[in-house]
Amino acid sequence: EEPRTEVHTLRNHFTEVEGHHIARFLSPEYTVIRESRADDAEQEIPEIEGDVSGIVIDSVVDQRMLDLIAGKGMEYVAARDFTGIIKKPVSTRLLRII
Repeated sequence: EEPRTEVHTLRNHFTEVEGHHIARFLSPEYTVIRESRADDAEQEIPEIEGDVSGIVIDSVVDQRMLDLIAGKGMEYVAARDFTGIIKKPVSTRLLRII
């Protein structure tokens, strides 16, 4: 297996997760703290420890997942789309992967 070069911009992470159905939990410097299948991300959020500033996920984020993300103090969530969002947290930015 080839060693992976570290990606240091949010745009690069968008590009790398799009179409691969994965989720990346990122540090403030945009390094990958944890990577998982997008389907497993919601269950992993409560277990995340350390300095996680956001998540980039190739999936749709709903209110329940957004509440978990905001509850962990993440600054942003970048997702394919958002559905059923009734209340947006003030402290978490919602970014659409396009």
